[in-house]
Amino acid sequence: MKNRIKASVLTVVTALTLSGCGDLLDVNNPNNLVEESISQAAAASAVVNGSLSLVSSAISQIWQPYLVTSDEVYWIGSRDAWLALDQGFIGNPENEFSDGAFPSVGRGRWMADQAHQDSSGPRFRRSKLQLRPSPGQPLCRDHVHGHR
Repeated sequence: MKNRIKASVLTVVTALTLSGCGDLLDVNNPNNLVEESISQAAAASAVVNGSLSLVSSAISQIWQPYLVTSDEVYWIGSRDAWLALDQGFIGNPENEFSDGAFPSVGRGRWMADQAHQDSSGPRFRRSKLQLRPSPGQPLCRDHVHGHR
């Protein structure tokens, strides 16, 4: 009985508190990042480094099933699909880890294309690309490896 009264009082207090908040989901974020922000020349180095990170992560995820199958890393755990790979059964099309890297590859490819497009677009001039050893290296890497 006491728990019901406490729950009822807590519900009423919570309802009264939240009713005074106005629109609870109307939030003004001063650090909002939109696509126009990452298309600026000042953000090109960060965009290229981000794409490099995503592509590296995708390559790492592609190698995971191979490394488990070839015993370069040891599988420990309770996931049956990893156990199947560890035992050398690579032909199962229903193994979720054989193609689990596909979303990461898609993200990395999209971001790399976006970085290349942004760093070679009309708003990005060659004069802004300084090929210094540290900060300019990612942009140089994009221009060397990004052209198809």
